[in-house]
Amino acid sequence: MAPSASPAPTSRAGAVRGSVRRRVRAGRAARKPQRRRHAETVLRALARSFGLVRRIMAPHIGSFGISISQWTVLRTLQRAEDEGTVGLRLCDLGARLLVQPPSVTGAVDRLKRMGLLTTTVSSEDQRVREVRLTRSGRERVAQVLVGQPERLARLLAGLSRPEQEELRRLLDLLTNHLESLVDPRETIDGEDDLAERGQ
Repeated sequence: MAPSASPAPTSRAGAVRGSVRRRVRAGRAARKPQRRRHAETVLRALARSFGLVRRIMAPHIGSFGISISQWTVLRTLQRAEDEGTVGLRLCDLGARLLVQPPSVTGAVDRLKRMGLLTTTVSSEDQRVREVRLTRSGRERVAQVLVGQPERLARLLAGLSRPEQEELRRLLDLLTNHLESLVDPRETIDGEDDLAERGQ
């Protein structure tokens, strides 16, 4: 009986290549859900950390009769004064806080009624209002800031100094990336979105 013919080398090579391609495709398909879960886990951890910072800081800030959102507006205006800018236009204040002017207007109006802010007409454009801290507003900011370095140090005490510096570096990288994704025509709406910006 004649021996059976061996499979052609080209056929075996083709089968091997097909098997390799199938394994590669299967590996890629398996990695996609893993990458999505990993990204979700990272962002969830980041959001939880910010939420905990707000929760820890809220009682202290609330003891001075203001909400975290109101504190954010006051602190932003105080920082602007430290930079040499006394008063901000509503649109500039909103841009610093990454929220739309209507959200800023609500917080500003409440702080005005409390005597902590005042609004004036811009000397450059009569149609534009500028928001400024009153003397009482500056005093309220100073009161909140008493002991602030110690409180913030306590928040970060779970990380060593090198770890804090590494966290800052990574957050800067993430911020730069996120800023490249932001549509300048769109901003976040809602007073709650002011909360994490005034620590």
